Amino acid sequence: MAELTDLRIMVCAPGMGDGMQAIKAGILEVADILVVNKADLPDADRTTNFLKGMLMHRGHTERRVAIKVSTLRSEGLVELAAAVRDRLGEANGAVLQPSCEIHDARMRLARDAAELLAAQLLEGRDPQVKTLVQRSAEGTLSRNDAAREAIRIMAHMTA
Repeated sequence: MAELTDLRIMVCAPGMGDGMQAIKAGILEVADILVVNKADLPDADRTTNFLKGMLMHRGHTERRVAIKVSTLRSEGLVELAAAVRDRLGEANGAVLQPSCEIHDARMRLARDAAELLAAQLLEGRDPQVKTLVQRSAEGTLSRNDAAREAIRIMAHMTA
């Protein structure tokens, strides 16, 4: 669902532990803005520098930023607001509003389609779907391939 949003902000805790976990979780690939909250805590600088280094290493600095914020000290809030404005687009100092109606309609359509497909698959009456489920459970068919095939089967059933 991340692709249905105009802006993705990932909030990280200072000293988030093993830096590789952040990479494995894919936050550098998903988030537009990385926020290290509680900047008043000791590991905030280290965590922010780690994320900035990873962004530079992976070539994401042109689009993505890592910002350290603290509401206790009012630190980084202006920078965060500016990053949000920059990411959404700015004209004469006013943030351009994304097309909310289109965005909302897209989100509703995606959810509704997923719910309808899920309901049909959970009924499990179609022999082709039963075969897909079996092959997926056995590991002879990847989850993505099974999902694509299920969509194809359901499209033909409702056509």
